[in-house]
Amino acid sequence: MDSPVVFPEPWPRSFHRSFFRDHSHASFYLKRGGMLNLQTKRGCPFKCIYCTYPHIEGTRFRFAPPGEIAATARMLQDAGAGYIYITDSTFNGSAEQSLEVAAAFKKSGISVPWGGFFTPLSPSPDYYCILADAGLMHVEFGTEALSNSMLASYRKPFRLEDVFTSHRLAVAAGLHVAHYLMLGGPGEDEGTLKETLANADELEKAVFFVFGGVRIYPHTALYDLALKERQIERSRNLLEPAFYWSPALHRETVMDIVKEHAGSRANWVFGSGSQQTLKNLARLHARGRVGPLWEQVIW
Repeated sequence: MDSPVVFPEPWPRSFHRSFFRDHSHASFYLKRGGMLNLQTKRGCPFKCIYCTYPHIEGTRFRFAPPGEIAATARMLQDAGAGYIYITDSTFNGSAEQSLEVAAAFKKSGISVPWGGFFTPLSPSPDYYCILADAGLMHVEFGTEALSNSMLASYRKPFRLEDVFTSHRLAVAAGLHVAHYLMLGGPGEDEGTLKETLANADELEKAVFFVFGGVRIYPHTALYDLALKERQIERSRNLLEPAFYWSPALHRETVMDIVKEHAGSRANWVFGSGSQQTLKNLARLHARGRVGPLWEQVIW
């Protein structure tokens, strides 16, 4: 496998994008949820075994100037965006930079709510309160598992205690909080699966987006493992999705256990949700509601 891309220094700090308010793409999103996106940095130094960000964007963070980020956000707001979604691999990968961005948002008069992907790293006690005061509304944690052995298997940069701390602080700040869970990865067995489910019940006011299996991408450690275990062949075209499943579990068993555990609880969403969920979302957008709205669709 090729080594991850490491960009030489110096890297241009600015990656300002042009924005055309009347473009059909922008018009589409403004009419359906009012959500436009923004990026504050590129690259990722974390080593999650399934992730392509280090290969595509580089293995270290490269930050855009906070003032430029805020100016772009203000441009999106002035163009009619009712919500801004930050598309960084992880917005809080650098707590210092994310706080600088929040301060720049306030200074620039950003009044629309915003959200993004977060890593459940233990923050300072006031971290999420500061972000909420700057307009943060939704926190989507790439948690993936609630078992320390599985977090280690995925090479996540946090452990279970960090997840509970981050969740508690985000909820206390009045934010909507979701966790993404990937079940059936390397080392998963019935014991780790049930551990994740039991710990999920300890997270109050949480939404869970649950996925069975872990998608395999080239240039990742998971790809190498899948080749070694002969779950895929090197000739496999991975534009057609392929998923890693732990040899210790049948995929039907995983989903049966999870669905039995979740029961009829609406805050457990499997994959991208049901057709009814999508219809409810479209109905809310048609009524002028903005943002991801998963907290409205499921409760």
